[in-house]
Amino acid sequence: MQDLVTDRAHFKSIIESNSLYIDKTEFVYKIARSKEKFFLLNRPRRFGKSLFVNTLKSFYQGEKELFAGLDINNQDWQWEEYPVIHLDFCAVVAESIESLDKSLGYALERVAREYDLKLETDTAPRMLKNLILKLYQKFDNHWFNSGSPRLLFHLIQREDFNIIKSEDLKVEKSKLNPDSIKELTLIPFMYQTGYLTIKEISAEDLVKLDFPNFEVKSNFLINLLDFMTDDKINRVDIYYLRNSLVKNDEQQFRKYLNSIIDDLKKVAINQSESVKEFYQQIFYLIAKALSSLYLKISSEVLNTEETVEFKVKTEDNHFLLSFNYGQNKEIIKQLKAESETEKDSTYISMSFDLQKRELAEVEIKN
Repeated sequence: MQDLVTDRAHFKSIIESNSLYIDKTEFVYKIARSKEKFFLLNRPRRFGKSLFVNTLKSFYQGEKELFAGLDINNQDWQWEEYPVIHLDFCAVVAESIESLDKSLGYALERVAREYDLKLETDTAPRMLKNLILKLYQKFDNHWFNSGSPRLLFHLIQREDFNIIKSEDLKVEKSKLNPDSIKELTLIPFMYQTGYLTIKEISAEDLVKLDFPNFEVKSNFLINLLDFMTDDKINRVDIYYLRNSLVKNDEQQFRKYLNSIIDDLKKVAINQSESVKEFYQQIFYLIAKALSSLYLKISSEVLNTEETVEFKVKTEDNHFLLSFNYGQNKEIIKQLKAESETEKDSTYISMSFDLQKRELAEVEIKN
């Protein structure tokens, strides 16, 4: 008979001691798949809140072996390791504002040591912000670099796969697990290696695939941009282009956009694809590269049919942008028509000359 533990709220120790555990991992999975940013566990004392939070910690740290036989182990989930900041306020002294700040600082230092990081002593809010940034920098490229991206890029090139198709990628589920290595093509390979994960399953046995998280997707796409352009684009220009939108600096935007376009003229285009097809993919990758968690800027691609239209949001500004091929006036009208709900937006139409491989005109209107 399993022991009933009432004096511990540590998931790992309960599982490893084979004590009785009431499976609540169904709710862990619901939280993990939810798009909500915050959750409040509003339950009475001794209701299992601390144990549930500790279970979340083990889950996000990728400790899959602890969840054997539990409900969540039957779900389609990529067991990756994420950094977790777990603060137990039972151990926080709060006799005064000063003691609270100091006690929280000690707690944050303990978390930092778990990840071999060092925090400078400061106020607790600043230490928390610093800890988040340090953890982000530490884990940003960890998962991506542990895979085999160059092989994937060569497969993309060999199969002539248009990366824009990854925006809405649906395949038959049975195709994801081929019978032999000889039948392993790009998409099943990306799924088998964890670069893609199942997001939705339809009744027709079709599955929708996407990257498991923002970090993997952004790193994959920016490195693919380097690969497709033979490292001709200076990544610093991408950073400053992004930063110009954050600052709403038109002059800086034009400067670094032109620098990127000039660099692209140095790239030899594969004879198997058209100039337009090449630039459609490059403009798509540039649009995706503008997203940044650190700078709090997001980029959402809206259309990739004949042009590449996308929406960029910063904390203070909204932009609707289009890479197009000579339809400048029509594009501005179209962007405005498609975004009547967007207020105080700036419209940027970048008209590109495919023959000269340079910008013909950049029009910016508020």
